[in-house]
Amino acid sequence: MQTLDIELIINTHYVYLKNGFEISEWEMDGIKIKRRSPLELIDELEKIKDLTCKSSLPVSV
Repeated sequence: MQTLDIELIINTHYVYLKNGFEISEWEMDGIKIKRRSPLELIDELEKIKDLTCKSSLPVSV
């Protein structure tokens, strides 16, 4: 899963919230996240994005 994919998913969830749709469950590539609120789901996706960014950085230059 790419960081850009997660960013797109997060932005899509913000659009859903803006339009009145509340999605609190998400699944992709065998990863399933279910939270009580859409904002908790977005927070969890942000954490995954941060971990993905950190793991893609080179260890040394």
